[in-house]
Amino acid sequence: MPVRERLREVPPRFACRWVHVAAWLDALRRFGVEIRYEEVRPLMGLPARDIAYLQLPGRAAELAALKNRLFLEKYLALSSAHTKMRRF
Repeated sequence: MPVRERLREVPPRFACRWVHVAAWLDALRRFGVEIRYEEVRPLMGLPARDIAYLQLPGRAAELAALKNRLFLEKYLALSSAHTKMRRF
């Protein structure tokens, strides 16, 4: 399911958390790692470098940088738009 469609099902208070997970899944996929939402979700709250090290120890710095870039460039706007949309 596309991110925008799935995000409509998420309450606003969880939207930011969900988009962080989506950014991780996107970044990991770009490194050839297929992982499920349920496997990444419990890691939220850890620093990006720690999550990256747990998922891809040999390329943790690259993975963390990619996730952060994807979040800022692609996913942050989705979270902000979702929160504004749900207020009305």
